[in-house]
Amino acid sequence: MPDPNHRHRPARNGRTAATGLALVLCVAVAQATTVTVDFDAIDPATGLVRGHGRLSYDDAVALPAGPFADETHHALTAFEFVFDGADVALPDLLWGEAVMAGGVFAGLDAGVAGRYSWLPAQPGVPAAMAYVGAGGAAGYAALRFGPAAGELPEPQVGALVALALAAAALAGRASARASSSTARSPM
Repeated sequence: MPDPNHRHRPARNGRTAATGLALVLCVAVAQATTVTVDFDAIDPATGLVRGHGRLSYDDAVALPAGPFADETHHALTAFEFVFDGADVALPDLLWGEAVMAGGVFAGLDAGVAGRYSWLPAQPGVPAAMAYVGAGGAAGYAALRFGPAAGELPEPQVGALVALALAAAALAGRASARASSSTARSPM
């Protein structure tokens, strides 16, 4: 027999909508994963920077497993490099991949036919670059990687984070209001 004193509770559409919006926005933020890294080619004899570059990759899109079990490779989405006055861009590469080893950025695995070869760090061996310079002289440079100078998050990421936080706050406020009204209502 139905309870004659049972009060009908209205649906919590505001809370459900806010929670759904927060989840959708959090997923959208998680998908904006372009990583940009600056790097320098350093002459091992003098310690001077001879080249500078920048690379970008999407860390959510991994290529098939690399040659080592703990490596993950990511296709480059952008690449530029200047070495001794020579410019190299993404279309110049025969291959180009950002390499993660054990979840940590290990460097670049890339090459330009007959000119440059970039190698990621391996246990006990730092990231490096082999090159053939003017007149056919071969050489080696150490690589130093770091966050892109002046790099700002993609504009939509900040807005999506703000919206996700606002939606989560609304969901929390709606939940608190519903709890407080339930606690005050007589049974």
